[in-house]
Amino acid sequence: MRLRVAAHHRPVLVPAVVLLVLVIDWMSVGAPGCGALGESRARLAALRIEVDAARREVATRADTKRAVRNAARALRRAAARLPDQRELAGLLASVADGARDARLELIRLRPRPERAAGDHVEVPVELEMRGTYLAALEFLRRLDALGRLVRVGDLALERPEHVTDQVVVQIRCVAVTYRLPAAAGGQG
Repeated sequence: MRLRVAAHHRPVLVPAVVLLVLVIDWMSVGAPGCGALGESRARLAALRIEVDAARREVATRADTKRAVRNAARALRRAAARLPDQRELAGLLASVADGARDARLELIRLRPRPERAAGDHVEVPVELEMRGTYLAALEFLRRLDALGRLVRVGDLALERPEHVTDQVVVQIRCVAVTYRLPAAAGGQG
């Protein structure tokens, strides 16, 4: 059985047969590979998202580690500025020397009862002095330069008097310094 095709249909028939062969070849060979390629691309996109998330997490961890190191350094510096029980007498002597060096007459230097405040102990010291405004300012600068944590509160400048060409006032304040609590083992 032979098929007869008219001569004017032959030019159309040859490309149609070639196209049919290509479609059959594509369906048997190319389509499964194309599907696998699509799946591989989807997996690659998912892996890129995971890698980006992991990079962000690593960057966050590095930032967190850096912040923890900085906080630990700051804590060590603050702890170094907190006197223990033995250094307290020396600190009170430094406060008295600072008042004398600022040319203030020290009337009273009396420690008040200590107050526990969580991880530290507040040690208030009541001060009463006499001198000029500038001497009081110099004393406060000297307190700041002690190298210890000292907070001055309840500052009062009272009873101004003219003595020669200066105004002398009575200065009252409470200087609060801090120390670490005594160890639980009974040291002290």
